[in-house]
Amino acid sequence: MVCNSSLNPAKLKRHLETVHPKLKSKGVDYFKRKCNELKEKKTSFINFVRDDNKNALTASYLVSLQFAQQGEAFTIAEKLVKPCAKHLITCMLGKKYANKIDSVPLSDTTVSRRIPEMANYCEMELVKRLQTVKQGFTLQLDESTDVSGLAILLVFVRYIHEMNFSEDFLFCKALATNTAGEEIFNKLDEYFETHSIPCNSCHHICTDGTKAMLGSTKGVIARFKLRVPHLKNSHCCLHREALAVKRMPKELNEVLKEVVKLVNFIKARPLNSRIFTLLCEDMGSIHTKLLLHTEVRWLSRGKVLAKFCELQDEIRIFLSEHPNELADKLNDISWLQYLAYLADIFSYLNEVNLSLQGPNTTIFKVSQKIKSTNLKLNLWHECITNGNTECFAKLTDTLENKSVTLDQNVKKHILEHLSGLQKTFLEYFPPQTDNFSWVQNPFV
Repeated sequence: MVCNSSLNPAKLKRHLETVHPKLKSKGVDYFKRKCNELKEKKTSFINFVRDDNKNALTASYLVSLQFAQQGEAFTIAEKLVKPCAKHLITCMLGKKYANKIDSVPLSDTTVSRRIPEMANYCEMELVKRLQTVKQGFTLQLDESTDVSGLAILLVFVRYIHEMNFSEDFLFCKALATNTAGEEIFNKLDEYFETHSIPCNSCHHICTDGTKAMLGSTKGVIARFKLRVPHLKNSHCCLHREALAVKRMPKELNEVLKEVVKLVNFIKARPLNSRIFTLLCEDMGSIHTKLLLHTEVRWLSRGKVLAKFCELQDEIRIFLSEHPNELADKLNDISWLQYLAYLADIFSYLNEVNLSLQGPNTTIFKVSQKIKSTNLKLNLWHECITNGNTECFAKLTDTLENKSVTLDQNVKKHILEHLSGLQKTFLEYFPPQTDNFSWVQNPFV
């Protein structure tokens, strides 16, 4: 309908009758009804723009977040996730609701754009907190190498936000050249300057024990203290625990090396690995594969030894058909006792390592855990001295299955290892001279 304000009512009436002759016979109620319908359509359109589009955008960001957390390929969002979601909603709620899934933008380019947007928002929010935090913050640094051989610097930050401790991932930067203290410090200093984060707000830095971090003149801590004289530093408790359990008697170390060689003989050769898997399946074993040992992974030792110990019968049968120079070791009673003990002790040490991890871990929790570990080592030392092996389950099962007693040489080296662990734990975790019991219990 065309409305021209220059027309007088008489001309407008004639115009309407000419253009729309059918409207001449319509009453007032007709025009009121049409007016109400137009208002309803306008309201529904506003609701669609305000609610449906907003919900679709929110869903797009949530799905993109899942892809970022799981590290999945972006292309499957539109090719797999959206069709699966439509099938689920069609079956459970009906096709009417499933059609709304089409409005959710999930193309690979959209998802790849959403993830940096969320990352930038989180980073900027964290930077704002660090710029204004009154109590200051602490850092944890670690230099590592990824699977492609690229050296990267990882930085975590802990601070107080809304009367609660918060721990967040600050940044991850590649080290283009070397991993010396100067290069690491420059990356950290550059990030602080770029985001206007005051260095004086940093009160403590936790690192591993490498020279690049703790060097007296060229290390990261030494360089940082030139900027922030009041800065304190500490050695990461997880790294200290890993260093403490690394030492062992020569005889136990030889058994560990022989286990690694046998695992590599089976696992690292595709044909042997396939045959061993079929053997385990035919025997109805709980596990069908061995684990490769990795020196840089601190939990690898315990997992490899435990899996090897559980599959020792299958390995013995496999080596009888595939000769190896170390095959006779699986028939050596003393060697099997060493193996069982190593599997027991390193499985426990893995539990200790895991108990020291977590966002809510404090120095008090670490101290209590290390103290209890030393007490257990002392108890186990007394038990082995008295010929009681019940504290080591796999060792006890091995002795019962073979109907033998603990070999004296094995006993000697076990006691030596337990004593060594006690010493190294005290070396890396010395008793605290300051009394901080009032922090745990202010009413003491």
